[in-house]
Amino acid sequence: MVVGEGDIAVRLITLSAMLALIAIAAAVIAVTRAPASRLAIFDAHIHYSEPSWKSYPPLKICGLLRDAGIAGAAISSSPDDGTRRLVSLNRTRFVAVLRPYREGVTSTNWAVDPTGERYLDERLASGRYEGIGEVHF
Repeated sequence: MVVGEGDIAVRLITLSAMLALIAIAAAVIAVTRAPASRLAIFDAHIHYSEPSWKSYPPLKICGLLRDAGIAGAAISSSPDDGTRRLVSLNRTRFVAVLRPYREGVTSTNWAVDPTGERYLDERLASGRYEGIGEVHF
């Protein structure tokens, strides 16, 4: 399948929009079904990238979220190893979200990266990710 640069961006926008709608629907359902005193907090945007790993190992992250009353979080990282570390530690608390960024591919050039579609397809095929997120246009 030949895909143009614009096609990748459209697919990512569509997937991001679908993920956002699902998150909104889940929040609405939770709010309408649970008393305010029992609502869990879900953080929909946490980065766990390499500069944080030494100061904040995965067990410390779990403790910080627990102490803050955050029941779950959508996690993304650059490189992707941070996401995989947290999710492997606690799959019920952490939701893996794949970013198109990696070494040499950043928020400024990901849309024209010739290996981007293959990278995303391979990672998503692993079944470890619940969505694609944090894309800049």
